[in-house]
Amino acid sequence: MERQELLWENVTKEQLSKVAAVLLEKCKSSTVFLLEGQLGAGKTSLVQALVRVLGCQQEATSPTFTLINEYSSAERSVFHMDLYRLKNVQEAEEIGLTEYLDSGSYCFIEWPDVAGTLLIPPFYKIALEVNGPETRAIKVSLYTEENEHANHE
Repeated sequence: MERQELLWENVTKEQLSKVAAVLLEKCKSSTVFLLEGQLGAGKTSLVQALVRVLGCQQEATSPTFTLINEYSSAERSVFHMDLYRLKNVQEAEEIGLTEYLDSGSYCFIEWPDVAGTLLIPPFYKIALEVNGPETRAIKVSLYTEENEHANHE
């Protein structure tokens, strides 16, 4: 049966590794993942789980002040970016965002809106929503050039 989207409800922090494993198994159309959600929604926690599932030995930390953290897995590099402190697309260009996106490495980007036109499909959007004191809803959608937005197949 074909899936139109990936959606998890009431995910706890302890369940993030399972969610990350399924997400990486199902999402093969791109290595670029944009994470959206309010402060405290769990974007960094999900990236930590994704980095672990990818086999990186380093513990993922928030790149809020460094902007970009790099981790190594057996397959390829993994970049975790936090664009919250950037003011515009020009600043995103100046940090070399396009080169990271074109590298074929996994790119997990928090606060991606400032990157605007630099984000060329295909890529996945991961929306995290607080739906309880200790739980989150996670929805993954694939964006492609052909149809601009298509739920994950």
